[in-house]
Amino acid sequence: LYKDNVTVTMGSNNSPEVLAVLDMIKEAETPHIVPSGVAYAITHSGNPWVFRVVATDEIFSKALVDYAVELGMNKFAIIYDTNDYGQGGMKFVTDALRANDIEPIVVEGYNAGTKDFSPQLLKAKQQGAEAIIIWGNYTEGAQIVRQVKELGITAKVLVSTGVTIGNFYELAGDAANGIIGVAPGFHAARTDQIAQDFIKKYESEMGYTPDLNVVMAYDAVNVLAEAVKNAKSTEKKDIRDAIAQIKDYQAISGKLTFNDFGDGGTEALVYEVENGQQKLIQ
Repeated sequence: LYKDNVTVTMGSNNSPEVLAVLDMIKEAETPHIVPSGVAYAITHSGNPWVFRVVATDEIFSKALVDYAVELGMNKFAIIYDTNDYGQGGMKFVTDALRANDIEPIVVEGYNAGTKDFSPQLLKAKQQGAEAIIIWGNYTEGAQIVRQVKELGITAKVLVSTGVTIGNFYELAGDAANGIIGVAPGFHAARTDQIAQDFIKKYESEMGYTPDLNVVMAYDAVNVLAEAVKNAKSTEKKDIRDAIAQIKDYQAISGKLTFNDFGDGGTEALVYEVENGQQKLIQ
């Protein structure tokens, strides 16, 4: 960063890696674009040089809750990882519920590495939960959905983006069928012209279907190109200011409008799992 006097930095897809370099980025006064790290602290740590392309858990939680409420559900249990990611998600889910005049009937945390979730799940069942929202990572998330099925719980299961990464579907097996999840603005099942044109072009050149990380990185590079074009400059401060001013930019993952914190993503897609595959709902 210092030695090469770079103009812009970009990455990573993993939040801990981004958080680890925030102080350096701020000290170097170098604009930094994050393709898909979702940790709340990335853009809420007082660093004016950091921008994020992917939508945040605040948007994802609202999309999940609003969809469940549209289905007529009003008794919600929240089961969350007690790490920063899970606690942040729990707060956003609670806020989204309260925006619909709903108080969660069960809010239970768990520590990473937990194997038995029957206390939390049986409490949700006893309280008559119609929906169980899981906010955590895939190892525990898969175990939870398996135990939901084993305990004969009929409540609808809704999950955060962190639950369905990694080898979640392998770990969860057919217990994953029927769960409702949320994803950033790109999904290979999108049928609109923007997505289809990109997918076809990418497949013809690369030989395989692009995944979310490919699209978010592509969008991040194009955000930078747009900023340089608008700034008519390659000076760090000029680029930083130009990124901050981007509004309604049509990226592959949806419209990007950067707010005062540097968050640009505005899109969330809701899906249901059928036969181990994500089927877009909205």
